[in-house]
Amino acid sequence: MIPNISGFELLLLLAIALLVFGPKKLPEMAAAIGKSIQSFKKGLSGLSSAPEEKKLPRGPVEEEERRTADLPDPPRA
Repeated sequence: MIPNISGFELLLLLAIALLVFGPKKLPEMAAAIGKSIQSFKKGLSGLSSAPEEKKLPRGPVEEEERRTADLPDPPRA
C-alpha cells in the first residue's frame, strides 16, 4: 500500500509530525490509531465467524404445514 519510502523519507515524515503535533500529542495519537486498527480488525474477524443458523427438529404442526404446502390447490367450482 505504501509506495517505496526510504529510511530518510520516513525520518523526515516523523520529524514533521513531531513539529506539527508536539511531543505530548504524538504518542497519544499513535495509541489512538493503534486502538482503532485493533477494533477494526476485531470487527472484521467477527463478521467472518458469524454463527450459522441451526436447524431445529420440526414439530408435528410444522411437519403438517410443510406437507400441505406441497400439495396443489383443490379445483374451484
